[in-house]
Amino acid sequence: ALIVFNTRQVLDCNTAALKMLGLDGHGAARGLQVNDLSPPVQPSGRASVPLFRDYLAVVRQAGRHRFEWMLRRCDNGLDVPAEVTVSAIELDAEPAMLATIRDLTERKVYEEKIHKLAFYDALTDLPNRRLFFDRLSQALAHSERSGQYGAVIYLDLDNFKPLNDTHGHDVGDLLLIEVAERLKGCVREMDTVARFGGDEFVVMINELSLGKPQSLAEARLIAEKIRHRLAEPYRLTVK
Repeated sequence: ALIVFNTRQVLDCNTAALKMLGLDGHGAARGLQVNDLSPPVQPSGRASVPLFRDYLAVVRQAGRHRFEWMLRRCDNGLDVPAEVTVSAIELDAEPAMLATIRDLTERKVYEEKIHKLAFYDALTDLPNRRLFFDRLSQALAHSERSGQYGAVIYLDLDNFKPLNDTHGHDVGDLLLIEVAERLKGCVREMDTVARFGGDEFVVMINELSLGKPQSLAEARLIAEKIRHRLAEPYRLTVK
C-alpha cells in the first residue's frame, strides 16, 4: 500500500491503501491527517501525532525511515498493525513523502501464537514454568525495593493418576482446567497461578504486608481458601 503526503495531509494513495484503511475512494483519502488514520496513542504509549512528527523529522534528515505503526481503519475503527517506510520525495517540484505500508496483522497473530507456546500451558492457558520463574524474578526485585513480603504455594492434586487411569485423559484434562479456574478465582489479578506440568500447580502471592508474621498469616489464609475451593465437588462432562 502506498500513500503520498506532505507534512500536513494525504495527497493521494493507491487502491491497496484505500482497502487497508477502509476508504471509499481517492477523494475520501485526500486531505486526511495522521490523527484521522491512527488511534490517539500508539502501542509504545506515545501519542500518535507528536510521535509521527518525530519520525518525519528523521525522514527529513536521513531521507528515509522505517518503523512500526498502528493504523486505524476509517470504516469500522479497527486497528491495523503495520510496518511503514517513509521516504522523502519531490512532487511537482515540492517536497513530499511516500509511505510504503505493509500490513502486519498475520505476523502479529503468528508472533502471539509463538509467545503463547513459549510461555503458557496449552491445556489450562496458565503461565508455564518458564514464565513463572520470570515473574518470580521480577517479584523478588520488587520485594527488595518495597520491603513487602510475598509467598509461593506449591500444590499437586491427590489421587490424580488413579482418576486419569480410571476415567481417561479427557476427564483428567477437564479436572485440570477446572482446578486452574478455581485457583485463579482465589487470588488477585496481580498474583500468578502457573502450571508446572501434570497435576503440579504453583501460586505466587505478591505484595503482602511489610511484617513477616502478618505476611505469613495472610499467606496461610489464602492457602486455606485454596484448599477449601479445590475440595468442593467437581462436575466433569466429556462432550
